[in-house]
Amino acid sequence: MNVPGKHLGCILAGILLLAAGQAPLPAQSPVEVALYRDTGTWTPEVDNALPALLTWLNLPFHHLTADDIKAGKLLKNGKPAYRLLIVPGGWAPSYIVKLGGWGHRGGDDIKAFLQAGGHYLGFCAGAFAACATVKWEGKNYNYPWKLFDGQGTGPLPWNPSRQGALTHTHGTALIQRTAPLLAAHDVPERIRPLLAGGPGFTLRDPKNPPPAFEVLARHGEDNSLAILAFRYPTKEDGRVVLCAFHPAVLTDDNGAYDRDRTDHKALGAGADPDGDYPDWCLAAALIEGTLGRKPGPRPHLLGFEIR
Repeated sequence: MNVPGKHLGCILAGILLLAAGQAPLPAQSPVEVALYRDTGTWTPEVDNALPALLTWLNLPFHHLTADDIKAGKLLKNGKPAYRLLIVPGGWAPSYIVKLGGWGHRGGDDIKAFLQAGGHYLGFCAGAFAACATVKWEGKNYNYPWKLFDGQGTGPLPWNPSRQGALTHTHGTALIQRTAPLLAAHDVPERIRPLLAGGPGFTLRDPKNPPPAFEVLARHGEDNSLAILAFRYPTKEDGRVVLCAFHPAVLTDDNGAYDRDRTDHKALGAGADPDGDYPDWCLAAALIEGTLGRKPGPRPHLLGFEIR
């Protein structure tokens, strides 16, 4: 069913909350989240999992296309029209082509949004797109947005591509629970979220990290950077959070919570070693933490264990 994001959110809220025997919570206003959806975005995440998760968090959202962003819809009267732009997984080069190409203009609209005080959260390809350089399958590339002065490297050795196709696996995220962005959130120390080509990060100059740089998680397999956060160095200090994983996309719920019925097990992921809830707990913490929010009301979902 092709339903615009905000209406899909209302429908899902009713389904989830009624199943739990609760009345729907009132929607917040104005809409705080823009969710990028265009050529190359990964359908299970952008059309299913993230909308379901945002609904669970009672965060209204709008889907925005590249044309929307280039038309200036991230800003209104010079100020952020949304507090947060989420750029999901998919294929980063497609994002770059659609949002201005590989020249000097690439990502200018997103930079203007950050400069005005908006925040950016990138999952997998959304994180790659933010890097100044990318090493993909052993080859080095310069990327134009340069939100992060460092490199994203993938696919990682424990998550290799095979015959040109990305495989899925459950990587290991070692959560740095004392990081300020996560301090208010009850996130397990070790989570096994979905990984599908996502990067390990390295700073170009470790002695001069970006402002307010935080390591939120490391890859358990080699201790490289897996989730990081920093302030975009401008007057308004928009926050940038980059995540190698797809924590909103669940493999064992049969679409009950994330609304995605893709068989990720058949794509190589296997069963989720620690279950679904820790993954959504991490995804929720990243979204709320990027927004600077403490955990809000979260409806109980029947059959979804709340720890």
